[in-house]
Amino acid sequence: MINVDLLNDFTMQSAVLIPIITAIVQAFKMTNWVKDKYTPFLAMLIGIGVTFLLAHDRTANISGTVLIGILFGLAASGLYSGLQHSSQIIKAERAEKARKQAERNAQAKDKQHKMNNKDNC
Repeated sequence: MINVDLLNDFTMQSAVLIPIITAIVQAFKMTNWVKDKYTPFLAMLIGIGVTFLLAHDRTANISGTVLIGILFGLAASGLYSGLQHSSQIIKAERAEKARKQAERNAQAKDKQHKMNNKDNC
């Protein structure tokens, strides 16, 4: 049977802890202590550590605490990956929009130049 209080606590904790875990992992990445390919494992370890700190006196279910920590770490890793991918897409769209605008400006300038040459003849 599912413990509803535990599920509610999990939801509330995840809303707070996932961004915190992401920030801690990013701090480690900025110091170059951890290579990029190992950051999901670091996120899981930090997630496990944080859940042990929060649940050490409430439950004796160590496997559940570890599982929740792993889930927090994986969610934090996915959050960062999703945000990074989204920012790359936004940058690409902005660059494409700027390129198209520059192309339109060049065409308008060329058209204006042709009109001026036609008027001078």
